[in-house]
Amino acid sequence: MTATKLYLLLALCACALFAVTRSPEEEVVITNTADSGAFNNQGFPVNRFTTGEQYLSIGRPVLLHAKDKSQLSFGLSWDKSWRQGESYDAAWIFAKAKDTRGQWSPVKIEQARLKPGTIGISATLRRSSDGMGFFIYRAEDGQGDNNWIVDVAIGSDIPQESITDIKVFGLEMVHVPPGEFELGTLKSLSDRREVLTEGAGGAPYNSFYSYSSDEKDNYGGIYRVESEEPISLQPEEGNLYWTDAKIRGTNTFSGVPKGSLSAKFPKGYNGYMLMKYELSQGEYCDFLNTLTPRQQEARDISKSVEYGKSTADHRNNIRKHRGLYFTDRPDRSCNFISWKDGLAYADWAGLRHMTELEFEKACRGPEPAVYREYVWGASEIAEPENLEFAHRFSDTLNRLAQDESDILRIDGNAHLSFFSYYNLIDVCSPEGRFYDPKCKACRSFSGGDGGRGPVRRGIFGGDASGDRLLAGATYYGAMEMGGNLQEPVVTVGHPNGRRFEGTHGDGVLSTDGQATNPDWIPEDGEYAYAGRGGAWPYHQNHARTADRFKGLRQRPDRRASHIGFRGVRSD
Repeated sequence: MTATKLYLLLALCACALFAVTRSPEEEVVITNTADSGAFNNQGFPVNRFTTGEQYLSIGRPVLLHAKDKSQLSFGLSWDKSWRQGESYDAAWIFAKAKDTRGQWSPVKIEQARLKPGTIGISATLRRSSDGMGFFIYRAEDGQGDNNWIVDVAIGSDIPQESITDIKVFGLEMVHVPPGEFELGTLKSLSDRREVLTEGAGGAPYNSFYSYSSDEKDNYGGIYRVESEEPISLQPEEGNLYWTDAKIRGTNTFSGVPKGSLSAKFPKGYNGYMLMKYELSQGEYCDFLNTLTPRQQEARDISKSVEYGKSTADHRNNIRKHRGLYFTDRPDRSCNFISWKDGLAYADWAGLRHMTELEFEKACRGPEPAVYREYVWGASEIAEPENLEFAHRFSDTLNRLAQDESDILRIDGNAHLSFFSYYNLIDVCSPEGRFYDPKCKACRSFSGGDGGRGPVRRGIFGGDASGDRLLAGATYYGAMEMGGNLQEPVVTVGHPNGRRFEGTHGDGVLSTDGQATNPDWIPEDGEYAYAGRGGAWPYHQNHARTADRFKGLRQRPDRRASHIGFRGVRSD
């Protein structure tokens, strides 16, 4: 027997130690699927806009104690990985340890490396400077499936003899590399205020632009971000600015352009890691199950009610049984997450919220701004090649039968109702004055648990064959940022948003379940944030990259069926 074959045999035996979190019957293996050289018609790797059959899966860790340090060994894998230069997908890995009192604490990562002798593609393991976790991603260009075993040297405030359990968590990410980009949209203010009519796409509301005193409505064109230097919001030549649209009976107030964004405010020029998918229900359960009862009480979303309907009526299946939270839809995007819930999760996971500027960078990339463009790059959603209302979402992977129906449309799950326009009631609701059961926008899922609400994360990329449009993906491969659930982000429209300095969570919440970063918490108690991107009950217009229809919101405890969470971490 050759040395290589002997190693493979030993490695496969070792993998039996790892029980995969989502599918206990499967094993984590270290060999890798051969890389594919397929590219789409824009020259991007097919996997850049593709959702694999297997999300990130982490094996049960093996904990070894030594005299001076402890070590974890575990396997991790996910499908449809890719890298193209400084654009790539990755996983953010962090851990928590449980003590004899039943309390969970963050584990400090001191070193991370591939297990010696691992066969397969090479990986880069980049430990965070604060020790909260590490990123792992392909070291070289290519695409395929990732399967690795890693050794991690850890430190903890918990004495070795007091550790009763340890859990490793992970989130799939995409890298948004450093570089210049454009904010806003083209055309004049009157065009951007175009009245929305049936069949017409409308323009982004309240979008950013470059201020000019000599131009009509002070619209001086798009604004280009060229560094992380401070940005002035005063009405002076070349400054970042915006003007709120006026829609009868609708609050579009997105704040007053005033003050500045400091050098510490993340503007998107520097690189950052962005969650590839919206936070899932299974991931939120993982979070809740490491909190104290008092912290759980603050962050429990399972009893939320919206317009007299429960979370289950809007496809959120998180429940509590015998002290533990669970869901039978672990891969469905998690709604009903308030701004404070999102802050708490970000703190716990060592992440932070993205800013409005970072949102546009992630969607548009380095490409020039296009008038009325959507997150997935198209400029008109109603064109047949961009949205086929009657088209059935194909299910060649046979994954939808138990979870969702096969009548999903390729529009990022963004509705086309006139709810919030002209004070009309949602045309899809039977109790509405304008109820129209034949409306092309109305959809209730008949598969799984039915109802109206979010769908499985990345669902539109499952059979998109690398087509960005069909996947509803951003330039860098993040899924559903234009639909499914709204993305809460740090606003520039309020002083308490502008004071944000981009700090990351330290893994520890307050005793009552609150985030603790000083630059996240307003000194005067006035929380401020924004909502970007479309959502399942929203009009298509809000799926546009530059749309700031909800550029300023101040209800930090509000839990709604259209709001989720997606975190980032600076390079």
